[in-house]
Amino acid sequence: MTCRPTGEAGYAVELLKARARRTLPNGEADVYAASLRAATEAGPGLRGSGWEQERGNEAGADGPEIGTLNLENLDAETGPNGAGVASPRAQTSKPAIDGFPQPYCLATAEATTEVPWLVPSRLPIDFVLLAGDSGEGKTTVAEHLVGAIAVGGAVFGRFPVPQRPVLVITGEDGLGVWRNRLEAFALGHGWEVEDLLRNVHVYSLVDGDWSNYRTLALDDGLWQTELLRVARQFDVGAVFTDPLADLLLEDEDRARTARPTVRFFRQLVADGRVVFVLHHVSKPSGEANGGRERRHRIRGSIAWIAASRAAYWIERTPGGIRFDCLKLSRAPRPAALDLLLSVSADPQNPGRWERATLMAPDARNAAGAALSSIDLAVLAVLVKATNPPNSTDLRLLVRRSGARANNEEINASLASLRATNLIRWDRVGRAKAWHPTEEGRLAYAQLRGRQEMASELAHPAHLALGVLRQLAQLAQTCPAR
Repeated sequence: MTCRPTGEAGYAVELLKARARRTLPNGEADVYAASLRAATEAGPGLRGSGWEQERGNEAGADGPEIGTLNLENLDAETGPNGAGVASPRAQTSKPAIDGFPQPYCLATAEATTEVPWLVPSRLPIDFVLLAGDSGEGKTTVAEHLVGAIAVGGAVFGRFPVPQRPVLVITGEDGLGVWRNRLEAFALGHGWEVEDLLRNVHVYSLVDGDWSNYRTLALDDGLWQTELLRVARQFDVGAVFTDPLADLLLEDEDRARTARPTVRFFRQLVADGRVVFVLHHVSKPSGEANGGRERRHRIRGSIAWIAASRAAYWIERTPGGIRFDCLKLSRAPRPAALDLLLSVSADPQNPGRWERATLMAPDARNAAGAALSSIDLAVLAVLVKATNPPNSTDLRLLVRRSGARANNEEINASLASLRATNLIRWDRVGRAKAWHPTEEGRLAYAQLRGRQEMASELAHPAHLALGVLRQLAQLAQTCPAR
């Protein structure tokens, strides 16, 4: 072959020739020629500008003649002695060789450091690992998160999240258990039960006959394709897998199992979905200083925690569950949350929950401290009401209580109180029946107690008593004459 490329682009073609000689078998000159043509046609500045055919009658040892490349219309920024050959033409995504994309030029990329968050500075919209010993509350935390996301409530009673459908893949609990737990959290937090259940879709390996279906596994390519399709069909915003070990075909210790599964998780994340992976840990080693570091107790390949954007350790405490961050990429690790878990169970069947809450310790105090006078008036009406009022009656009762508020201000107060789980509503026919939640009653009682204490301290008798106490203290400090 007689090929006489010149200049910087000639240098690029010569590199490609050398690579082709090493990689292509003898006799495939046509493939080699096609590769060279594809390389030179990758950018509009090459195609048709200086590509002059010099066809000859003889073919050299390298194959048929291709032509000569000149640089009149080529915007090359660097040469054979520079950092690279490509110019901004490298930004094109057209492959230089079939099956190989071109690299992107950073000069054309937008610089951004914005991180998409489900809960700002705590839960990114990414791969999130929830780890802990068996029975320490991983599934309980997951059930609460599923409910909060499905209704657009507040995670831990403190962090509002947008409403999105949720996909749950479980190998431990059946559909009945998941429905019972979600209904209990809905009643405890004041979430709309029907809205929640309509937004949760579950694959459960313990329910139904799976003998006629392909074994569900997160490391199975066909199931990965199907789960991606289902996530897009239902516009899922979050995916929960519980537990990881029960949802894999291969051993979790193998890197060849972790790598394709992590790539699948990243495909879900690329579509704007947060992936929560519940994972078991090994037993404590019994060494000094509390044994091995907790992150090293996470079972399986190190790739699981290495690939996660956030990892949390979950363990029981006397009052609830501790939610402690082990890893958080691109943000400082937040302080641990000692969550307060409250569960009311059926006395005849303790395994059946009737009402449950999972709250951050300062959620109630923060909600109560931030109440406006209109919020307090709405809470007062609902706490004192014998029958739950509908929206129209509630606005009328609030105004009758002396609050100077129009309908828009009252509606804004209702939305704010509902977002902080202080009130809830049930559907009665076509109307809404409003109720205070347990947190709402507590916040109202605390605020009323503060107001009554303040009014008592402002009473003349209390003021006079304060003056007498100050005089007595002054008399004790003055020397007697």
